[in-house]
Formats: sequence, C-alpha cells, structure tokens
Amino acid sequence: MRRSGTRTKEVLLSFANLTRTPSPRHVRRGRLLPVAALVLYHLAAFHAAGQGKPGENKGPTSTQRAAEGGSNALVAFADRWDFNHDGIYTCGEWRIFITKVFRQADKDGNGSVAKAEFATVIAADKAFTADSFDFFDVDDDGKISRAEMVDRPNPIFPIYDNDRDCVVKRADIAPATGQSSQSTKSETR
Repeated sequence: MRRSGTRTKEVLLSFANLTRTPSPRHVRRGRLLPVAALVLYHLAAFHAAGQGKPGENKGPTSTQRAAEGGSNALVAFADRWDFNHDGIYTCGEWRIFITKVFRQADKDGNGSVAKAEFATVIAADKAFTADSFDFFDVDDDGKISRAEMVDRPNPIFPIYDNDRDCVVKRADIAPATGQSSQSTKSETR
C-alpha cells in the first residue's frame, strides 16, 4: 500500500519532468485546464473574427486577429453570455448560456450529448469546435451529460477571478493582457 505522500511526489515529478505518465484524473485536473483555456480562447477568437459561411473570405484568420487583438476575442466571447450587457461576467450567466447550448445539442432529449449531436452546435456556433467536446466530456465516456456541461466553469473564472466570487469584470481581462480597460471598452462597442 502506498502512502498518499509518495503518490503526490510521483505526480509532482511527473509534471516536472514529464517522464512518467500521470493518471487520467491528474491529467484532467493538472494539464487540461490551461489547454482548455487556450482552446476556448481560440474558439472565442474564431467567433470574434466574424467567420461566416465556408468559403467566405472575411480578412485575417481568427488566430491572426486574436494575436493582434489581445483580450478582445476573449471579451467578445464573454459578451455573448453577458445577458444584461453590464461588462460583468458571472458564473450564473455562463450556466444560463451553456444550458441553452446543451438543450440545442441534445436533439434526442436523452439527457446527454453524443459527438454527432455536438456537431450541430459546432455547425451553428463557430466558437465551438471538436476540441470543445473533449473539454466538456469530463469522464471521457464519449458523451456529455447535462451536469458535465453545465457544471464545467468557463476558463476565464480560474484565470481572472482572483477572489473566487464567480465574477469577472471586462476591465479585469484587459489589464492581464497589457491593454487598458478604456481601449477594450471602446473596441467592444
């Protein structure tokens, strides 16, 4: 029987030098959150870039705009679920938004979303990609339950909600990327 301290040391060593493979639980909690944040950031950038129907040329790619715009893509995605448009993003607003997305995706009404059903979300909303499915499928069973999707926090909260009150202001996002909050507000109008 292993001591819990030994297991913790193994996990820390595995993260430090990546020579050992951590268990899936540690991968999800340890490495997936930054990856998911990056994926959602690029999803938001893609949506903010104004990508329309396939074949339409809308100018620079979403990745180029995200690099040029800093936090603008993140703010643009968050503004979509800021229902009262006050520039304050809350966990409650995120849950309302993602619940609507879940309802749209669960075409057969069985309480879970398969990859085929999620494809309709991807087709309807360019902010979501196939990587989004993996982000929400926490238990990696090939389907997303309502709880998995609704209870999964948006990555802006662990990154920008320093006091953990489930509230992030638009101004909190801009300084983190080196922009002033005033320029971000004027660019998002």
